[in-house]
Amino acid sequence: MRMTREEVRKEIDTKRNHSWAEEIFRRHANEVDRVIIDYFGKELTYKDLFNESMKMAKALKQNGVKKGDEIVVCLDRIPELVYLLLACSIVGAKINVISEKFEKNYVKDIISKANSKFVFIQDNKLEKMKDVISDLRDSNTFITVSHERSLPEDNKFEGVIDAWYKKGTKLSGDNITDYDSFVETGKDYTDITFEKVDLEDPFTVTYSSGTTKKGFPKGIVHKIRHYITMGRYHDPEVSGLPSLKNYCTYSNIPAYSNSWLLSALSDNLILGGKIILDPIDNPEYFLMGVKLHKSHVNIATTTTWITAALNYYQGDKEIIEYLPYALFNFVAGEQFSAGEEKFLNNFFKDSKCGVKVTHTPISVAKACTAGADCEHGSVFIKLFRAIFNKALYRIGRSEPAGMKPYDFVDVQVLRRDGTYCSPLEHGRLVANSDCNMIGYNHNEEATEKFYIKDAYGKVWGDMKAWGFKDEKGDVSMKGRYSDNELIPTYLIADEILKDTKKIMSCEVVPVEYNGTTVYVAHVMPQYRASFNAEKVLNSAMQRCIKKFGYGIQNILYFRIRSLEEKFPISESSKRDIKALEEENLENIYVAENSNVNSEQKVMIKR
Repeated sequence: MRMTREEVRKEIDTKRNHSWAEEIFRRHANEVDRVIIDYFGKELTYKDLFNESMKMAKALKQNGVKKGDEIVVCLDRIPELVYLLLACSIVGAKINVISEKFEKNYVKDIISKANSKFVFIQDNKLEKMKDVISDLRDSNTFITVSHERSLPEDNKFEGVIDAWYKKGTKLSGDNITDYDSFVETGKDYTDITFEKVDLEDPFTVTYSSGTTKKGFPKGIVHKIRHYITMGRYHDPEVSGLPSLKNYCTYSNIPAYSNSWLLSALSDNLILGGKIILDPIDNPEYFLMGVKLHKSHVNIATTTTWITAALNYYQGDKEIIEYLPYALFNFVAGEQFSAGEEKFLNNFFKDSKCGVKVTHTPISVAKACTAGADCEHGSVFIKLFRAIFNKALYRIGRSEPAGMKPYDFVDVQVLRRDGTYCSPLEHGRLVANSDCNMIGYNHNEEATEKFYIKDAYGKVWGDMKAWGFKDEKGDVSMKGRYSDNELIPTYLIADEILKDTKKIMSCEVVPVEYNGTTVYVAHVMPQYRASFNAEKVLNSAMQRCIKKFGYGIQNILYFRIRSLEEKFPISESSKRDIKALEEENLENIYVAENSNVNSEQKVMIKR
């Protein structure tokens, strides 16, 4: 029998009130030689992680880092990032994981507000960060590390890395030292112990995708409880999910995102699933990574998966051939339409995903969904969603199956007046759990807006998304929530996307045009489908008219995105909505007058 929510919470409070690092090392004290990380063929055991993180913890202590101090790091998914996360946990410090892609003055502000002078930075980011380093030369010490430091001597992936990864540069200065020299300063430190911490203490600062303001993603502060709770609820005895110990996980989600840190790294460190570390972010490389690493669990955004699968059919198939180990393929971080799911499931079948694991001649792998938001953590999941879709479609449901919340999460859907929506009624998604963030880093105004009160006086964490719950409590996340939209953009997209035979993807963005807000629907045709633009778009417009009335014809334009063109991709590997909003209104389809019906118009390209 599975443990109840109350039993798990009590157990965490009484037996796991310690640091994240201590949770990991206690769990695996009897299997220290277990390989837990694979970095391009360099295998690292729990003993290796303990030894390397203790060396760094001693150096931090020797250099005056205290409990509660904040260490800023700008690293990709390399072993040294894991060592630093564990070391900061050991000494009770908070770690702030940033990107060189953030706006320069924003990076300076983050570093200046951190109360530790040490900043760890990867050498391939030095060129972009050189002005920051120069401006902060009197207040901060920058410790550099190369992605090559932990590579195996016999690196059989050297050609791949050289082809896809930017080489590092060197900078010299009084405020610059290297990783090994910094570690060396702690070799004689003898007073190191695991700092006594509380589950409610802050541990990490990670960042949102930055869709609201490009280059200025919000810093999200999570406590220790966030990681230990999620790890405990992923235990098979609590969740009923398969054990991660039998699988290895690969993800190209940026290291500064809580999605990667929690789902790809922390859960596996706690539960014993092997982690593939690979610093290459490029979505065009993703399938190559899946093939090279022979990973069983693969986590990426919808946009990354669609881009990778299209590349497979457009030429990469000769290189990639098959993905026989890729059984659990998680689509996360964005909306995932029925048309996109249809396309990806066909791709999984064609690329023989998972057949080496299931020992079947035909792939049974289907897209898995997971997520929520970085503020709450990954609190929803649905394995092989298409299996559940069939049952829903048989009873007349047009929506794909929702995701199941973990038992420790309370989810509600609010109407605009704060009352609760009925099952299947769309509204504003809110949630509460022990994994809620503490707040936005140095941003009290945004933190205050995150918490909203319903009509009954209960306070919730805002998921900033439209969605609904079904009769079983499974959650479907829809478009980004806004109080200002005349028509929520996801509702328009939903009508357009009902034609899954002809349409794979659709993103609707509001645009100012001649002093009026209009909607531009960016439509991508379904792969291998015959696509008569005028006919398909006329049908889409008729569905929109039926839903919203004839007035929609005057404010809805269409733009066809070819399978070769694809959607623009943001720094966070998601669909770049800002880029879509800024595109010129060229080569669009608009509704023009027709002789058939004075109210009804037809789609014309202009």
